[in-house]
Amino acid sequence: MTRPRSLPRRLRNTIRALALLPVLALAATAAAQPTPLGVFTAELSPQNVVPPVHTGASGFAVAVLSGHRLDVLGSFLALSSPVAREIRGGAHIHQGGPSDNGPILYSLSVDGTVAGSIRGSFQLTDAQVKALQAGDLYIQIHSEQHKPGEMRAQLKPYTLGR
Repeated sequence: MTRPRSLPRRLRNTIRALALLPVLALAATAAAQPTPLGVFTAELSPQNVVPPVHTGASGFAVAVLSGHRLDVLGSFLALSSPVAREIRGGAHIHQGGPSDNGPILYSLSVDGTVAGSIRGSFQLTDAQVKALQAGDLYIQIHSEQHKPGEMRAQLKPYTLGR
């Protein structure tokens, strides 16, 4: 089986930049409120799925935590088949470490089939905020061809210069 070529670096960087624009607006709104603020990113890849899959899919998501409210926005490209919407919408936030397959916590809204966007707003519990800050929440997108998951990424704290 030959491995599909990944997206060119310039296209990946463009996707990341576009995904960050709405997050900056969310962060500006949240910063005006007297609650803690955190920005997290996730670079979705088939190699992050447990066990890994081999497709040309890619994606990027950002999440803004303001108090216990988590706002998520992202995009994805080149799934091998349409999003498996029958699996609670097809895109989720799960709890688990990088090598764990954890339970679904929240379903994300999906626009698109093999390429598109994901989004959602959620009220996290204290335990879920701690899991997010510890790197134990991840985003996963399920496709018809790869129902256990076609791409995934842990939500990681975003720092400037990264």
